[in-house]
Formats: sequence, structure tokens, C-alpha cells
Amino acid sequence: MHRIRRIRPEYREGGSWRLLHDNAPSHRSTLVTDFLTKNHILTINHSPYSPDMAPCDFYLFGKMHLSMKGKRYVDVEDIQRACTTILKDVPLNDIKHSFEMLLDRAKRCIESDGDYFE
Repeated sequence: MHRIRRIRPEYREGGSWRLLHDNAPSHRSTLVTDFLTKNHILTINHSPYSPDMAPCDFYLFGKMHLSMKGKRYVDVEDIQRACTTILKDVPLNDIKHSFEMLLDRAKRCIESDGDYFE
């Protein structure tokens, strides 16, 4: 948090952070919830079981899958290194675009009254 606040001054004020996570049990644990509350980080509620609304599902995992497809890894550390390299190589504009897509998907979800869409 200190590094982000140093690099992005607009996140220095309490309540200026917004966190979208996927409602995994580990993200909803008391420890995480207390940390977020203590640090004035607001969470954005995410629809359960909704891959249409998860940037990792509709953008990032596909990008990682294509890069890793057909390769063999010696151990877990080798997989972690490959994932880290892929993530570091994702252009910032692509990440920004994925969140623009998230907004578009959210609007379509609202307009469709929560029905599934492609």
C-alpha cells in the first residue's frame, strides 16, 4: 500500500481505494475484511458465479493460457516464474482496456436484468 501511495498520490486519501474481488471465501475472511476496513478500502460487490464480470476470467486467463499452451513445467516455481513473466509483459493499456470492458459488461448485465449474455 505504501508503494502504491508513493507512486499514485491520488490514492493517499482514505476512501480513495476501490477493490473489486471475486467473492472467494479467502477474500471474505474476517482477517481480510478487517484489513480493508482498517485501511479505508471500499469493496465493490461482485455478482457470485459471474465470469462475465470478472476481468481475470474474460481477459487475463485467456492471455495466460495462450502463452503457456503446449509447454511443460518442471515444478510449481517454474509455473510461477512463467506466470509472473507473462503478467509483467501485459501492456498497461491492455489492462485499462479490460476494465473498460468490465464497465461495458456491467451495463449489459444491468440492462439484461441479470440474464446471462455472451
